Parts: sequence; C-alpha cells; structure tokens
Amino acid sequence: VFATRQLAIRLDTAAAVGELLAGFAATPPASIAGTHVTQIRDLASPETGLPPSTGLVLELGHSASITIRPSGTEPLLKCYLEVRSARDEDVASAQACAQARLDLIEADLKALLVESKV
Repeated sequence: VFATRQLAIRLDTAAAVGELLAGFAATPPASIAGTHVTQIRDLASPETGLPPSTGLVLELGHSASITIRPSGTEPLLKCYLEVRSARDEDVASAQACAQARLDLIEADLKALLVESKV
C-alpha cells in the first residue's frame, strides 16, 4: 500500500524558504514520527542522473520518505510525504494504517520545520 500527502509551509520571502531548507539540511532530525532517518539525499547532487535541483529527500527506513523543496513561484517550502507498507491485512485496514502514519509524519515534520523558523 502506498499513501502520499503534500504539506506546504508558507514563509514571508523566498530567502526565508532557502534559509529554512539550508538550516534543516545542516541539522537534520535523527528521527521523524518515531522512525529513524536512515538516509538523506541532496537533490543538488543527485545520484540518479537527473538534473540537479534544490531540495532534500529523507528516507525513513524502507517504510516512508519525505521530499522537501522550495516552490519555484511563491515563498513556500513544499514537502511530499510517502508511506509504503506491505499489505498484511485487508486493503481498507492497510490504507487506514498508512493514512494514520502520514498523520504522524506530517505533524512531526510540521513541528520540526515551524520550530526551526522561529
């Protein structure tokens, strides 16, 4: 089961977005929503052969990932959340569990980002 969600953090200026992203990259959290951050990839130097862009990808084990990047048109920090899980139960229950996990990740990430901009 895959579940996704977008979180946007509005700031006053594009410069503030860049500062928040740089600060988050410099001191990333060790865990989010109780899951250890196992890898951080800088999209400015991608290993996939894609063109470089500003942003980070945080892997939470094999079960979730978070992509954080600035908006290209307004002072927003955009976060794309993805949860992956094996379907060990019926589809509806697996989807409900995935949505609940997204809720936890969103709340924790929002708190981390908002605290860092204060």
